[in-house]
Amino acid sequence: MPRDDNSAEYLQERHLRSKSLGGLALALANPPPPPPLNSILIIGGSSGVGASAIQLLRLTLPAAKIITTNSPVHDKRLISLGASVCVDRNQPVQKVIAAVKTASPAGRGVDAILDAVSGAGEERALFDALKKDGPSLYTNVFTGKEVEAPEGVEATKVFAHMMFVTPDPEGASAMARLVDLVEEGKYKLPLEIEVVGRGLDEIGAGLEKLRGGVSGSKLVVGL
Repeated sequence: MPRDDNSAEYLQERHLRSKSLGGLALALANPPPPPPLNSILIIGGSSGVGASAIQLLRLTLPAAKIITTNSPVHDKRLISLGASVCVDRNQPVQKVIAAVKTASPAGRGVDAILDAVSGAGEERALFDALKKDGPSLYTNVFTGKEVEAPEGVEATKVFAHMMFVTPDPEGASAMARLVDLVEEGKYKLPLEIEVVGRGLDEIGAGLEKLRGGVSGSKLVVGL
């Protein structure tokens, strides 16, 4: 029996299908905003990437709790850059986790982890600092060490050069925008600059100094 395209049943079906497709199209065109981040743990806050992240996160999320792991000698500098709480990374990992949770909102853990030094690869227990019912986001700024996030954690790997090669115009202008932020007084150089000498002959001396251990500063050889 041929279908009656003018029947009430068919017209109702068409209406529901159209409504469903329209809703899907609307959802695709207007995806829901990402979950709000109220707390972030930065592993390696005193590194160049970590200290930069503190400042940019503070500008983007002014009310967020930004917790960092670092050596205590850098606490004052990182607080001045926008960190809320600094946790001594030299403690046993369980004490680090306990301190991070204590510093987090309601003591429940953090929404996200930004790993500037692939530190979670060495201390996988640090993932326990994530809030159990939170977004559970993990971003690893790749430093040559692979970090496997546990099940249930949404992980992203970022290469430092990515923002400079992206076709997105916003990414292509990242460096220029950082210069603007410096001139506006909203972004400070993330590390102290130490000029170890001038001329190519000084590179060897700079490398020796680097092998001896450098923290919180960037060694520069002038030409």
